[in-house]
Amino acid sequence: MTSAPDDIYDNTTIPLAASVWHSDFDQETYITASDIGEFLRGACLNISSIQVYILCLLHDHAKSFEMSRISFICPEIMSSTRIKADPGAPTMYLKNIFQAEIEKEKMGNPNLTNWFLIPYNQENHWNLYVMDLRRGYVYIFDSARDPRRTDYAWGILSLAYQVYKCNGGHCPNKTSFKSCKPIHIECAQQIGGTECGYYVMKFMLEIVTLQHDYEGRLDEVYTPRTAPYASEEIDVVREQWAKFFTTKYLLLT
Repeated sequence: MTSAPDDIYDNTTIPLAASVWHSDFDQETYITASDIGEFLRGACLNISSIQVYILCLLHDHAKSFEMSRISFICPEIMSSTRIKADPGAPTMYLKNIFQAEIEKEKMGNPNLTNWFLIPYNQENHWNLYVMDLRRGYVYIFDSARDPRRTDYAWGILSLAYQVYKCNGGHCPNKTSFKSCKPIHIECAQQIGGTECGYYVMKFMLEIVTLQHDYEGRLDEVYTPRTAPYASEEIDVVREQWAKFFTTKYLLLT
């Protein structure tokens, strides 16, 4: 995970429980004063800020997660920086997660994961992948689609999915397509150059609160839109983040 910056008095340590991120052991990340300043200015969000928001969702919407089968993939491991530096690590990470789903299938465990939410950061841009493992679909929420942007994560997702199928994973579409199928969601489009992280936060909030108990295809239930989010809509997730971070980690009331 992220290394601790030099000035420890300028940082807040954020514990990352293994159970949340499908890891073998607990880890931690850091939020710096600079991160908070950028957040308040509406600048591009870093990975730690997105991790904090995921923890916020798990905390604020605990009842929704009790009824849902939604899980999160670590955005740090699946970032383009990590993929380009060592593609084997994120590939193995996903393979292990999908293998755990196969074991649940074999045991008849009803708590199978419907959707894996994967915030993906590449070249100062965030988008959200939602992996529908058993249908073989990957729903893509991108608030600033650019066909020129190389997608380093797609090959990792496709390879891990192919291994899942080859190892006996449940998939009704075994003969339909060899790799996972991308489905681009018609979603809110940003008008500036720094809002993508906040849009990903908003996409995750909508899925967790509005579609958490749905078991069909996400593209059939998600309400399409192309209009940008209003500032009031983005303020909802920003205020959530700020309240959670302050009360949980700064011990302020």
